Amino acid sequence: MRFFVIIASLLLSCTAKNDYKNVEYIQKEQNQKQVISDNTQNLSSIPENKDIKIETQKTEAQNDYPVTDWKEAKENVSAQKTIIEEKKEISIQKQPEKSPSKPMIFQPIHPPKEWSENQKAYIAKSTERFAKSTTSPQNKPDQALLGKKLSFGRFLRADGELVDIKDYEGKKNILLVILRGFAGSICLVCSSQTLALSQTAESFRAKNTEILLMYPGKGESVPEFLEALNKFQPGYEPPFSVLMDVDLEFINTMNLQASLARPTSIILDKNGIIRYAYIGQNPTDRPNVPILLQEIEKIQ
Repeated sequence: MRFFVIIASLLLSCTAKNDYKNVEYIQKEQNQKQVISDNTQNLSSIPENKDIKIETQKTEAQNDYPVTDWKEAKENVSAQKTIIEEKKEISIQKQPEKSPSKPMIFQPIHPPKEWSENQKAYIAKSTERFAKSTTSPQNKPDQALLGKKLSFGRFLRADGELVDIKDYEGKKNILLVILRGFAGSICLVCSSQTLALSQTAESFRAKNTEILLMYPGKGESVPEFLEALNKFQPGYEPPFSVLMDVDLEFINTMNLQASLARPTSIILDKNGIIRYAYIGQNPTDRPNVPILLQEIEKIQ
């Protein structure tokens, strides 16, 4: 009997402990559910807005930078590129490529002397007169050559190339200027006239006229003459063809003899016909550039 009482007491004790644990577990579970419920209510109280702004503290340095408008920045970059390309194009148009000049087939035997100050002053003054003065030359144009063609029209250029007058027929007028050549010294007036023609070469091109400059005499006198011009005007290069008449064949045929040749200016139209001819009676007797341009205007 006593044995059964002890057994019953043990059973009751175990049952009580299990009940206590169940109650404790249930209480914890209820507490967890309450926490979840409270959190859910807190979340539901937030407005339904996906773009929630999160405020952050910016330093003073960060606030100095403006907000970048990337669309506007892209447009600015594109506009700047366009301006740069346009400037490049303008630059290319203003500065065309210059073809390298060919070497002379003759070389000077004696390098030209330096110009004296008096010679430089004379050349400068004479060049300005040839380029700008509208005063008529000392004599009248030669009438015997008008309406004719040159007796021959093939010349050797100073760089060895052949120039044929017929190549210009139907295309351009021609201004053929014959200098005195090297008659013991470089002519100051020839130098002035050449520089004046160089300065005004664009005016002749505008009237569709090609300038051909002849320097008669020995072949080596041509580079010596051009080198002398370079001493007066550093970097000088003639903007037209310089022809040679080494044997003076053209000078003799045209009856232009003097110490070497008389200074002569001849204008040929597009058909190769002589429309103006002026043969100088002394070294300074030559038509100025404005007079030559007026004569070209008459045959346009």
